[in-house]
Formats: sequence, structure tokens, C-alpha cells
Amino acid sequence: MVCPGDSIELCGPSISGASYIWRGPDDILYMTDCILVFDPGLYTLSVRDPISREWSEPCSLTVQTGRVNAPSITGATTTCSGTAVNWCGPSGNLEYAWSGPNGFVATTMCATVGDAGNYTLRVRPLPNGCWGDGSVQSLTVNICPPPGPLPGPGNNCPRPAWWWALQCSGWDRRHTRISGSQLAAVASCVDDHSTALSWSDDASGFTRTVRHEHRTLRHRARRQFAAAWANVCAGQMNLNPPSGLPVALDPSTPLDASLGGGTVGSWLTFADGELARLEGRSEHSQSARESYRKLIRTGWHINHGRGIGSTCQSDLRADAQMAVEEGMAASEAGLEALPSELVEGEGSLSMGSFEPNPFRTQTSMAFAVSTTSTVDVTIGVYDVSGRLIRELVRGPHAPGQYVARWDGTSTDGAAVRSGLYFIRGRVGAEQVQSRVPLIR
Repeated sequence: MVCPGDSIELCGPSISGASYIWRGPDDILYMTDCILVFDPGLYTLSVRDPISREWSEPCSLTVQTGRVNAPSITGATTTCSGTAVNWCGPSGNLEYAWSGPNGFVATTMCATVGDAGNYTLRVRPLPNGCWGDGSVQSLTVNICPPPGPLPGPGNNCPRPAWWWALQCSGWDRRHTRISGSQLAAVASCVDDHSTALSWSDDASGFTRTVRHEHRTLRHRARRQFAAAWANVCAGQMNLNPPSGLPVALDPSTPLDASLGGGTVGSWLTFADGELARLEGRSEHSQSARESYRKLIRTGWHINHGRGIGSTCQSDLRADAQMAVEEGMAASEAGLEALPSELVEGEGSLSMGSFEPNPFRTQTSMAFAVSTTSTVDVTIGVYDVSGRLIRELVRGPHAPGQYVARWDGTSTDGAAVRSGLYFIRGRVGAEQVQSRVPLIR
């Protein structure tokens, strides 16, 4: 038995001067008395006697894999913030290995989980079985409304990000609508509910996030996300400014299909995970920029009361004029449309991850063309020096889903060496990139 990623040694009789021929499932011949075996299958050995010079009849041995199927996971996949759920793997004489967000690990058949994200369970038969593939299950944590009657949709009164910036210290306090203590309470609430936004000083951290000076996509996405959470927190605190209508956003409010569906609460959970995932990545990559644009578009619409049903129809023109007087750009402070660069559709070409990853003999990757007509698509494999190794895709593709495969060979059919390879795709001037390691 051989486990994936491990090896065993097979040996013939040790005879001085003898010759050996092994043949494995890959039909490659080996000429030593012992061989290392990585793959399951049938192995045969013939030995030539050094005196008679005759070959023996071949003997054979079947190597089996100890791999088990990915286990099933049972348990609810959604919960409310602060409420954990119990998940269980299959029963039996098994060893269990759970892993999940925020360093979560467990070694029991059942595990209690409460953080949003993807969890993986692997099992192996005891005493000497192999670890199998992992099963992945996602937990969605929603912001559930408190007990009691829910507010009607007309009670949603969200404020745009610029309105929250107007409340922060540094602006003329005559133009603020809430007190400093109220602002600090909102900022603390936002920080408590977010993983992506973590501030040592809640009030100053919230202020830096919602201020308008920074123009990067990362900042703008974080700004819309913070403003959406501030609207939810204000509603939970029953925040009622001295003048004007209350500030409130019910997390159970459904989103229009144009915003992806779901609820405000489910989008907040998704956006928090996306911002945390993108934090360590380059903002200049095509996939990161598209992810940030999606977050900005949805957050902007939510905070402007669009795509969330009826709202309180708050009149913010006076506040907008104050914001302009305070030095904000008119496009930020006014009630103008979302900037055109954020109304763009998705990228023309998107590539998934290679599976298996890493790989030894063959791997495949799904990719999608999201254009309105047929376009020329090229996808190639490059080494770390930027040299083209193999072209996987070239030619016209209609909109749809496709699969690209690579067998680890170069253009001339030769097997390439172990190492990290980059996959670059292009549609017109648009480029996307992925990578995959090859292990020989």
C-alpha cells in the first residue's frame, strides 16, 4: 500500500552480478534490484542469472492505494453572529483532522464552529491508512435582527460614505449631525463586527477609513464597507440625529438581483471575507481590481439606498452642499451617479485554480469568457524567467465556460523540470495570471 505523496521500496533478490528489469504501470523500465514506488498499480520483475545468463519468469506485485474518499460533513451551513453550530464527519475507526479560519483545528469526529469561512475535514483509516482528500464546507455567519418585531422596509435610512466622513473630527462641528460619543460608539460597533477592519483606536480608524482623500480601489472598497456597517450599527443603536431622519439599515433587507441577491447581512459577511483575502495581494492584479470594483459597486448602492427596496427618502441635499463647502469633491458629496469606471461589467477572461495543485502528470483549469461576442483568447505556460513553455489555448472563443489542460510538457513534447510555472491569459489588452507547481 502506498499513500499519496509517499513512497515504498520494492526489492528483488540480492544476487551478485545479476541483472534486473522492473516494469511499472507507467511502462518505464528500471534496471536496479530495488525501486521506489510512488504510484499504485502492477509492478513486474525479471532477474537474469549471472551464471546461466537466463532470465527468470517475471514475478509481479500489485501496489494498492490507501487513499479514502473525501468524507461527508453534516451540520447547518448558516448561523447568526455569536451562535456556533456543530458539524460532524463520518463515524468509524478513523483519525480526523479539521482546519478552518483563524487557526481553527480539531481532531474529533464532531467539531463546533462559529467563524465564517471555509472549513476542511480529512480522515484516514486506523491504524495505518492514508489521509484522503479533504472535504470543504463553508459557514455563513449572518447578522441576525434582534428578537421582536422587525422594522418595515421603509425604516431603512442609510447614509452615503461622504455623510459619515462629515461626522468625523476635523470637519466643522457645526455641520455634524451626531455627537462625538455617538460616532465613537458606531466606530466601535463597526470594528467589533469586522475582521478586515481592525483598528487600535476605533474612532480615528473609522475616520481614516471613511475620509475621501485616498483614491485607491482598496481604500474605496473599505470605505463603502465601513459606511454600510456604520448604517447597520446606527440602526441597532437607534441613532437619531438632532435634525433629519434616523440612520438605520436592516441587515435582513433583501438585495436586488442586480446587486447579486441575498441580503445586506450576507453581503457584509462576504465583503468582510473578500477584503481580508485581498489585503495581502497586489492591488494592481486584474482579479484583485475586479473584486474591489464589485465591492465598491454594491456598497455604493446600499449606502445610497438603491437596490434595497423602499427607504425613508432622506433628503441629503443640505448635507451634500455642506460637504462641498468643506472641500469634498462634488462627485463624492453630491448625489451624482456611480463613477463610470465602476459600472463596468466583469473582466472578459477569468481563470480558476488548477486541479490538482501541485501536480505530477496532468492538471486542468476552468476558465470563462464573459464577453458579448466571440473574442480571441490565448493562455500560455511560462517559466520563472518569463519564457513561454507551452501554449494551451489560442483562437476565437464564444462567451462560455471552458477547460484548459496541461500535461507538464513543453511545445516540443519534452517533459519540463519540476518547479513553479505561471499561467497567463489574454483577451485583447486584458491579462490575467495564475500559477501552478509541478513536482516530478
